[in-house]
Amino acid sequence: MAYSKFTIIDLRRKFGLRDAKKSLFTQIEPIKPSKWLEHTLSIQKKLPIHSEKAKSEFIIVPILTDVWEQSGERFSIHSGINLDADSEQGLNGECDFILSADTEKSYFLKSPIFTIVEAKRDDFLGGVPQCAAQMLGANRFNALDGRELDAIYGCVTDGTEWLFLKLKETSLLIDDKTYFTKDLEELLGVFSFIINESSASITS
Repeated sequence: MAYSKFTIIDLRRKFGLRDAKKSLFTQIEPIKPSKWLEHTLSIQKKLPIHSEKAKSEFIIVPILTDVWEQSGERFSIHSGINLDADSEQGLNGECDFILSADTEKSYFLKSPIFTIVEAKRDDFLGGVPQCAAQMLGANRFNALDGRELDAIYGCVTDGTEWLFLKLKETSLLIDDKTYFTKDLEELLGVFSFIINESSASITS
């Protein structure tokens, strides 16, 4: 079973996952976007961006790139990479994006801390179980490498809406707030919070 095949019921029964809504980010410091990101996103508004591929290239990637640069390049961005953590458990397959705490910028995946799923058209919440499965896979991947983290983060996005998740052991917390690309400073603040927390966890 690939990540995209899982349902929430599958995850509850197979991995004992407990899911709940919760406020994940109560003290977020807004981050001002770079002039480059502001310009890039202003251009995309003039273009016919309808497909998932177009949203990925013109919206999601520029935002992740700005987060990466403003963080001081403290993580790596992997796009369309396989996260093969445990094939017997079905925790394998391609991921839209993975952020890893790999400052060496290896071509190969190391220490995944964050998974991002591009939501399918007209099925935004359908990306939640896929993202949760990838977070379980990231957790398993790190454990096999002896680099277990306190928590793994994830996100489902269609380029406009961003829903964040947090996995701690078998507890899946789904943020009770959805963020929007139009509120860019707040969105970047959430990413900054996650990168700071994950970096502190992996180096401690």
